[in-house]
Amino acid sequence: MVELLAVVAIVGILAALVIPGYKTVVARAQSAKCLANLRQIGVAVAGYSGENNGSFPRGGWSDSGGEWDPPVIPGPTLGWLSDIWPYVGESRALFVCPAGEEKSPTNQTSWTWMPRSIASDPRYPMHYAYNAQLNSNRTAFKISNPVRDVPRVSAVRNLGGLPVMIDIVFQNNFYGGTGDAFSTNPPVSSGEAFAARHNGGGNILWGDGRVTQMSRQEWAVAPEERVKTGTLLAKRYTFCMGDY
Repeated sequence: MVELLAVVAIVGILAALVIPGYKTVVARAQSAKCLANLRQIGVAVAGYSGENNGSFPRGGWSDSGGEWDPPVIPGPTLGWLSDIWPYVGESRALFVCPAGEEKSPTNQTSWTWMPRSIASDPRYPMHYAYNAQLNSNRTAFKISNPVRDVPRVSAVRNLGGLPVMIDIVFQNNFYGGTGDAFSTNPPVSSGEAFAARHNGGGNILWGDGRVTQMSRQEWAVAPEERVKTGTLLAKRYTFCMGDY
């Protein structure tokens, strides 16, 4: 009995040592997979731009799909997803962060139609948000200040500091006017909140193809740090345009 208790105690100690390490390894693997997803998306964005006179994929959302040029997705349409779909190997899994949740704390989902889906198909999770300020189709996505849309790569002053895609809770677009995307303390109901799910940080794809990680605080003050003049809203617009 003494020997059995000793063995149980040793096993318990080993488990206490191993389990935290295992969780750390899993978290690192999930972060690495997320980085790889965003890098591949970045290659797809660059591929689309290279074959379309330097145009960015179409930012924004169309409920009917009728405003978009082909190709379109049946059901509610994401312009940028339609544009880069052939360049990502038509992979649905690429837009799912392995550390993301299927539902938010308030039971929200941000599932979206994928290409070749039909009305009876399930929708698929989306854990990344495209910078909808990058929009080669100005008429399709009528944001509060559409004049600030960036249609082409050549219009960007600071490509290496331009956020193209970010880890987000449950959303597929963000832009300069979206407050929750830059909030340090977003409400739990916000799908547009920057998701710091990788050991306190979230991944960002930049215009030059790099993928880096920031804490929520670092991300929230990024427009402030990069742009020293103007209102906060103007700074967000400028940041999302790479115009600094």
